[in-house]
Amino acid sequence: MAAATKTETKAPKTAKTAKTAKTKEPATKPAKAEKTGVQGNQLDSLKALADGKARSHNEIAAKTGRDKGNLLRPLAEAGLIKQQVEEGVRGFVFVITAAGKMALEAAAKSAKSAK
Repeated sequence: MAAATKTETKAPKTAKTAKTAKTKEPATKPAKAEKTGVQGNQLDSLKALADGKARSHNEIAAKTGRDKGNLLRPLAEAGLIKQQVEEGVRGFVFVITAAGKMALEAAAKSAKSAK
């Protein structure tokens, strides 16, 4: 009897597009509100806090429709929001500061003038 031979099929070789087609495309950044230096995605977080209520990171993420990320840290470092501990709440809550309200108002004004 003749021995059965195995035939192996290999996937065809494809060109490595990552190495062959290196083009530099300009990085796109979120729109910035003029004069405030606050990025568009950060404005959403400020708007979520605009009513003055303290909100957790999860509540802000749910209200803005975004995943939790590091969007709040730059806002806190810039003094636009304040991180605080609230009794009965696990973790931190965030509130908008007077500077944050001013930045939100300035962004709204610049958006109106751009139209």
